[in-house]
Amino acid sequence: MLLGLPLVLGPIQIALLEMIIDPVCALVFEAGRDESRIMQRPPRDPAERLFSKGLILPSIVYGGIAFALLLGLQLGVTYWGFSPDRVRTILFFAVVGSIMALILVSRSFSTSLIRALWRNNASLRYTAAAVLLASASIVLLAPLRRIFDFSPLRPADFPFF
Repeated sequence: MLLGLPLVLGPIQIALLEMIIDPVCALVFEAGRDESRIMQRPPRDPAERLFSKGLILPSIVYGGIAFALLLGLQLGVTYWGFSPDRVRTILFFAVVGSIMALILVSRSFSTSLIRALWRNNASLRYTAAAVLLASASIVLLAPLRRIFDFSPLRPADFPFF
């Protein structure tokens, strides 16, 4: 709104995002296996704040990167003259993709991203498959697209690839 761009997500898209984000985070983080060396790590210093700079700062950085990428995408597709419903569709699924990326980045505090990705976590695989299937259903099935006020995606919607 500060940039004079139209609102992208309405109440129904935000509710749909919540229906995706909450279960995905709960399933992936609560059902995930512990890191192999978790008991070799020293305990957290009891004098350290629960929400320390070392915990908060990476979250702010990752969220800032996701925000900047999504804002750049919105500016780009708006500049290219995409209709509001196409912008909404592209940005909604970009938000879903960024949430999945943030989940992957947040899976481990002490191992590399590659090791965190390949750690045996069936809930992550099933959840990612469910999100992909639900996203494809929403964008491919006209009745669902109408309910959520999305437009069909076409190769022309991705001129930046």
